[in-house]
Amino acid sequence: MKKIASSVIIISLLLGSAYLYLRFSKNRKQVKPYPYIIKSVDLPEYDQDAPILIIGDRQATRLASFSKYLAQMVSLNLSKPIKVASIAQKGEGLHRTLEKVKSLPKLPLIILYLGGNEEYFESTFQTKDINRITTNFKKFSDSITRTLIMIFPELSRFIYKPVDYKVLGPQIEKDVNNYTDTTIQKRNIILFELYKEHLRELFDYTKDHGSYLIAMTQPLNLDAVPRKSCAGSFPQNLNDKYLEVVKLIKAKDYKAAYGVSKDLVVMAPNNAKILYLHGKVAKNLNRIQESIDHLKLASAYDCNLWRGNIVYNSILRKVSKDKETALYDFQKLIESEWMQNITFLDDVYPQSIYFEKLSKGLAARIKKLLRL
Repeated sequence: MKKIASSVIIISLLLGSAYLYLRFSKNRKQVKPYPYIIKSVDLPEYDQDAPILIIGDRQATRLASFSKYLAQMVSLNLSKPIKVASIAQKGEGLHRTLEKVKSLPKLPLIILYLGGNEEYFESTFQTKDINRITTNFKKFSDSITRTLIMIFPELSRFIYKPVDYKVLGPQIEKDVNNYTDTTIQKRNIILFELYKEHLRELFDYTKDHGSYLIAMTQPLNLDAVPRKSCAGSFPQNLNDKYLEVVKLIKAKDYKAAYGVSKDLVVMAPNNAKILYLHGKVAKNLNRIQESIDHLKLASAYDCNLWRGNIVYNSILRKVSKDKETALYDFQKLIESEWMQNITFLDDVYPQSIYFEKLSKGLAARIKKLLRL
């Protein structure tokens, strides 16, 4: 009997040791449970002596095309012009932007971040690991667990659940997977969590290295039609009401259309096209804030990943406030003129005049910061 008990104990110890070894070998040592590994980043050539650096995705590349104008605005009444450089790139998620900043030989005095518009572009995690990633971030959110991992990083190998890490090379690779609507919604939750943690790390890193960062909310075209409503968000018994409101809109009877579209929103609150429809009706009745609210929600419930949405801007505003990081609300600037002007060139990019206004606003902040 003693031999059997001893054997059971030995086998249990061996199995436990094997489990711990496998968990240790599969997991990475990391404070934050990022589900990817970036081998290296392709850092473009830029003027390292420029005191102002633009970083981010396609919206930041558009801002970078106004670098000379921004430099002129900052350099007004100065004997020597101030340079503005950029390492922004189309398709770049914040995970790569952060890695680029960390790889800079030296940080500039001022960094301008404009992003959140293409976080979906490159896959940074495996869909099959969504539950594990969610669990890991819940563990990370616990202050005691987080403190332990920060003091003893090796513990992360045992605390976090192992995932199949996504290995990313130096070049951005577009995610070409054809996800179901349900999967897109689940992946979005992870994308939002990653964006929040990447922002926190970016703000901490730049502050710790003596650089002043100004973040900007991304511009969202409220008039851009959602490309796809998520499956199951529109009950078929509402089809007659939908056709009715479309008919009333065509007849420009917006008062009658408003009552029907408002009912549809109540019955299908997660349907992008219904939210968009009601937003457009409200706009025609000069119910501006109601229109803006519903058009923003329409972008958030779009099941075709092709742009950013209000969630990213909401996360940016909150993290900026928590980290006491300067924020320029570019989206608010555009919204303030939405009823008076055509604010966008296309579905994605604002008119040049708004990037000029943004540049003037940034220049004013920079001059105040530098006491110029």
